[in-house]
Amino acid sequence: MNMKWISLRVRVPKENPRTPLAMEQVFNAAYSTYTHGLRLSEIYWDGVVEAWTSFEIAAFGSGVAFYIRTQEKYRHLFESAVYSQYPDAEIDLVEDYTTILPSVVPNNSYNLWGSEMILANKDAFPIRTWSYWNQPLEIEERADTMAVLLETLSKLREGEMVWFQILIRPTDGEWAKDAKKVRDKEAKRTKLEKKTNYTKKSGEFLTNLLLAPFRQPVWEEEKEEKKEIKLTPGETDVLKAMENKMGKLAFETGIRWMYIARKDVFSMSVASSVLSFFRQFNTFNLNAIKTNKPTFTIGRQPFKNKKIWAKKRRLFERYRFRVFPKKFSMFNIEELATIYHYPSSIVAAPGLHRVEAKKGAPPSSLPVE
Repeated sequence: MNMKWISLRVRVPKENPRTPLAMEQVFNAAYSTYTHGLRLSEIYWDGVVEAWTSFEIAAFGSGVAFYIRTQEKYRHLFESAVYSQYPDAEIDLVEDYTTILPSVVPNNSYNLWGSEMILANKDAFPIRTWSYWNQPLEIEERADTMAVLLETLSKLREGEMVWFQILIRPTDGEWAKDAKKVRDKEAKRTKLEKKTNYTKKSGEFLTNLLLAPFRQPVWEEEKEEKKEIKLTPGETDVLKAMENKMGKLAFETGIRWMYIARKDVFSMSVASSVLSFFRQFNTFNLNAIKTNKPTFTIGRQPFKNKKIWAKKRRLFERYRFRVFPKKFSMFNIEELATIYHYPSSIVAAPGLHRVEAKKGAPPSSLPVE
């Protein structure tokens, strides 16, 4: 089935007081693309697949921009979702930025390094989200989780670029059923089992058999044994976090990023800085974001260099065509908004493409015919 894709560039004003909660609503709107189940004839005869959308950042030596890559039929949906939360934003239909490079990278001029990212623990466990930093503070005291990444991207030199995409695909609530099983296990909940004493039961049977001519049989009821559940404060916090994740809409999510540069300016320190962006969301008792090793552009002997070259070629191709990853994780809208949102006023990265001035209404004294 042919799908016509478009790229929307999104710019917001420098004075942007909105928290990532606004971006949660944008992701919430993205769930509207869900078909709520495809028929077998649609899947195997018409080739219909569940639609996915890519939220992207593209950084060059000339600046950093935010994009939404989606099907043309969903353009109005995403424009409305963004404008509803960021009224002063500007959204432009633009060419796909990936076409500025040859169709094959690495090549004689460019090298790349990158990976796809997944959750380190089970989907039921959330990462650290934006509310951890922002909830109790005033606007000027809040931390923006995008700041670390955007500062790095703003310092790219000519010939360097970083491409970052989050592909999301809506799904049904089946994942939450599995998540609840994990939660119950964490809460030390087990099904109450009835313990049967077969020797005692045999005695009851013989007694009732002998006394059957004189009275009705009498059977002792089986008792359920309940175990008292005692949770530590830390375990209680984990369960609350799991409940919060299951309580919001979630998407099958693939994260993919690449650092691409001319060979004469290629620097591994840039790639390391991008990786460090993901570490701020990691916790020891909940979840973390890690590289998906089969896609990570490193390799081992034998044929180490050939393995790395093949991984790089495959990663670039899958990014360019927005291929949904084979291995993905479940992120809810709060987690997605933590990793990807339009920067607030406190982010001072100079390379950001922003709206230069806020739109204003005409003065009330303006003469009209």
